[in-house]
Amino acid sequence: LKPKAMQASEFDSSDEEPFEEDQTPFQIS
Repeated sequence: LKPKAMQASEFDSSDEEPFEEDQTPFQIS
């Protein structure tokens, strides 16, 4: 979750909201 959140923060400025949404796609990919 933490490493994925760090990657999500790079995608979007916020790392909390996007991280939750991108968290699922990351696992699928």
